[in-house]
Amino acid sequence: MFSFHPVKIVATGEGGLATTNDPLLAQRMAELRSHGIVHEVDRFERPAAGPWLYEQQQLGFNYRIPTSMRLWD
Repeated sequence: MFSFHPVKIVATGEGGLATTNDPLLAQRMAELRSHGIVHEVDRFERPAAGPWLYEQQQLGFNYRIPTSMRLWD
């Protein structure tokens, strides 16, 4: 875990960074970061009722660095 609080040496204004080498944990963290939204149709829990681009499968949070500062997704 890395903190990017404004008083830190590396700061983004808010937030932080979590790293892992566990693929399942990385997937879970990505889902929570993105409000529990899944974009891969093959991972949907229910058949799509239309041409939807995502399915919200669980409650999540807004744990994202602003796009202008993001180096990866």
